[in-house]
Parts: sequence; structure tokens; C-alpha cells
Amino acid sequence: MPDAKSDSLTTALLKFFACFVLVIVVLLLELIQRSIFSKASIESIKQLQENDAKSTVGFFKFIYFLGDARCYYVLVMLFFNFFSRQTSFYLSLVISQCVFVETFLKLVLRAGRPYMKTSKIFPFVCELSFGNPSGESMMAVAFVIVVGLYVINKLKDQQDDLTDRQKVSLAITIIFSIMMIILFSIQGSYNGNNTIDEILFGIELGLMIGCFSHFYVLPRLDKHLTNLMDGIFINRYRQVCVGSLVMVMMTFIVTTIAYMASVSSFQPEYQWLYQISVKCPVSKQLNELVFHDAVYVEIGFIFYTFGSYLGLVIDSKEYKGTHRTVNSTGVKQTLIRLAISILLIVPLYILPIFLIKSARFVLLVLLVKYGLPSFLIGFVLYGYSKLLYKRFNLISDDMLNDSNVSFASRQESDEDDDKPGNNRMTLRKDKTLEEYDKNMKKNINTF
Repeated sequence: MPDAKSDSLTTALLKFFACFVLVIVVLLLELIQRSIFSKASIESIKQLQENDAKSTVGFFKFIYFLGDARCYYVLVMLFFNFFSRQTSFYLSLVISQCVFVETFLKLVLRAGRPYMKTSKIFPFVCELSFGNPSGESMMAVAFVIVVGLYVINKLKDQQDDLTDRQKVSLAITIIFSIMMIILFSIQGSYNGNNTIDEILFGIELGLMIGCFSHFYVLPRLDKHLTNLMDGIFINRYRQVCVGSLVMVMMTFIVTTIAYMASVSSFQPEYQWLYQISVKCPVSKQLNELVFHDAVYVEIGFIFYTFGSYLGLVIDSKEYKGTHRTVNSTGVKQTLIRLAISILLIVPLYILPIFLIKSARFVLLVLLVKYGLPSFLIGFVLYGYSKLLYKRFNLISDDMLNDSNVSFASRQESDEDDDKPGNNRMTLRKDKTLEEYDKNMKKNINTF
């Protein structure tokens, strides 16, 4: 046993060292790319913007809004109706990692947008925050990688060979994903908001986050959430909630420290302010969220993941958890679930976009416009939507995690699951602590 623990510690340290080296390499690449492409980007963006047809401008504006972090969260919220809760939560965690990395690095690097630095470039979309790294390219790459690797793993688990239709669908999906990454990257330059080096930096970060999430975060998160749904933490819900709160608050505090440092030491160049006032009439008086303020408020998006996790805890504690095949239903039931989710998403998550965004109330904007709506929609979806779905028979039923199943049925199911030939162990309130200890010793898993 000590050898296994020693090997596990060694493996963990090696992985940590590899991640540290990778971060250093990516940061060094950013410095090299900036020295090569920073000035050359101005001319390339100018040439790109020569095609200023109304349809082209409108198309790239649409791509810009499609690449916003809020759109990714909405997409993950809709995925909630198709995938297991563990999978949809994992995808939201990946997006939250991207939001944190983007926010932190922008507050540290404080790079102005290309249109702020020269009169040769016009912003078809006025981004008033810092530009490095490109958030759109980073999230696009990270999202495509984690979804792609997830699909590949599912196909590996599939015993039958792929049908011709599945092969065609997979090929179309791959081509579409590559096109979306290219479009999200090009729009940054076309709209005058990102240089080539910022886009490349975003792609590298997205690649790193995607691979790190799949190979390191996913296995541990999947085990943790499975244990949570199975009731393994039945006597430790408070500690679990406190642990998640500490992680979120650490992320928030680190970002806030970077924001405070930016507020105290950053002084925008006169050229930047002049170009904004000339090219972005809505910000003529610079009374909206600009530079560090515009970056900082977006950290409120991560509270969606925190709300979702607390919702999972409520689901496990009060409603005996949710099995993975809960969304394995007919098309009609799936569409109704989707419609109900949209009815929840619009008032709680979309409408706050139209609230005031004055620079005089930065923390209030962060909480009311970003943090609170994100937290509420995650908490409601993961914690209580199942009650509504069950009321109208919109989800698949399963006695393993159903609070309406009788005590005798659950006990019989648990006894079957704990037999020597079965690796699944389900602990609910009807199991004794002695049985729990016995099964924990028998099923111990050392990383």
C-alpha cells in the first residue's frame, strides 16, 4: 500500500511539473509572437477590413456575439437536457476555467485593442476592454477539444463499428468545428479587436485548457460527482459545500487582486482614449465599463458553476440524486424539456444583459448583471428542475436514484449492488455506517 501511495504522489508531482513547464512555454511563445506579429497585424487588419460590404460586416458581428462567454454558458445550459448532469457540469467548468484565465491575463497584460492604437483600423464592434489574449479563439478551441475528446471516448466504448451515417456525421462535425475555430479567430482581426499574436495566444491557451481538463480534471471530477450522486458524502454535505465555496472565493479573490493592481497602476494612453471617443460614439464620455472594469465584471460568470454544484448537492441530499440516463427519452419529451429550460434561461440569464453598466458601480454590476443570474440559473437547473420534469413525465425513471421508490426497493437494490461480482456501491440513508465502512475498504481506489 505505501508503494501505491508513493507511486501516486510521484505521478501527481510529475503531472504538476509538466503543467508548470507547459505554462512557461506558452508564456514564452506569447512574448515571441508579440515581437513578430504585433506591428505586422496592423497592416493585415487594414487589408482585411477593405472588404467592408454590409453583409460581411454583419456576418462577422454575428460571429463575434456567438463567441461571447454568455453564449457558451447558454449552450451548456441547453446541453443539460441532452447529456448527463455530470457531463454538462464538466463542460460548464471548462468554460469557467477559460473565463478565469482570460480575465486574469487581461488584467495582468493590459494590452489595448488594435483600433485604439492607430487611425488606420475601424472597430466594427467596439470592445472597450483589454485585448490579450483573444477570449473568442481560446473558448472555441477549448470547447471543441473537450467535446471532441468526449465523443472519441464514447465511440471507443461503443462495441459495434461505426455505421456509414455515423461516419458522415462525424466528418461533418469535424469540418464544422474547424471552420468555427477559424471564423472565431478571423472575426477578432476583422472587427479590429485582436492582433494575430493575441489570437495565437488564445488558441494556445485553449489547447492547454482543453487537454488539461480532459486528461486531468475529467477523471477526478467524474469520480467525485458519481460519489455525490450515489450518496457517498451523505454525512459530509456541509464540508463539500464549504470546499466548493473556498475554491470559488479563491478564484474571485485572485482576480480581484489583479483588478486592484490594474486600478492602482494602469494609466491608459491618450491615443487610446482619443480613438475610443472618435470611433465609439456610445462611449464618448467614457462613463461605461472600460479597460479593467470591463474585464473584471465577467468573472461573475463563474458563479454559474458554483450554483450548479450546489444544485447537485441539493439533488443528492434531498432527492436521492439523478442517474446518468435521466435524459434518455423520446424526441417530444426532450423538446419540452428544452422549451422549459429556455423559459428559465431568458428571465434569469438573458434579460440582465440590458441592465445599466455604469463604471461607478463596478461591483454591483458584477453581482447583479453577471454573478447572481449565473448562480440562480445553475442552482435552479441542477437542483430543482428535476421536480418539474418528473411532474410532467419528461425524464427517464430509475429506481437507483429516485426518491419516490420505496424503502424496501432501494434496500434490495443496494444489496444487489454490493455483491462481490458488482463494482457499483450505492450509499443512501437506508444503509448503515458499518456497511459503508466495509464497502469503502473493499472498493478503495488509490490514484
